Amino acid sequence: MVSSAIIHVIGTSMLVMILLFVIIHTSTSTYLLIISNEKDNLEKIANSIALQITYTLYINTNTSIELNYPIVSIYNSEYNIIIGSGSSIKSLYPFIKDLDDDSIYVIAFDPANNVYAYAFLASSTSTPSITVEPDPKIFSSSSIAIVEKIIEGNNIVLRCHIVGWKIS
Repeated sequence: MVSSAIIHVIGTSMLVMILLFVIIHTSTSTYLLIISNEKDNLEKIANSIALQITYTLYINTNTSIELNYPIVSIYNSEYNIIIGSGSSIKSLYPFIKDLDDDSIYVIAFDPANNVYAYAFLASSTSTPSITVEPDPKIFSSSSIAIVEKIIEGNNIVLRCHIVGWKIS
């Protein structure tokens, strides 16, 4: 009876194909969920850092702050942070789109450069003009960063320094 063997082969093949489809669909959905969650977390981190720096811009004296941000974004993975003008960021990282050349941004991205989020900080053409030194400043989430606001005439300079490493 050759026909029953063929029916078993066809049935087994269909079960294997259905199983593969379910595995591929589940893994794809899980990966997209992880990427979405990581992008949301990085967006919240970038917005938080931008807000901290914005508060210092409203103070009318020279001041400095230690930026506060978590060490890990999702699933115990560290990330990188950039503070700088849109033109300098785009020259170093061409995969980052939608940045205005005359604005200053805070960007948080994963070390593999797959997922990133940015927050608008200020326009560098505003009065007083705002610049970042060094432009751009890149540091990791495990570093302790200090941002100094220095008023020089009609200019505001944001100097970013790494002063240490976070342990936990």
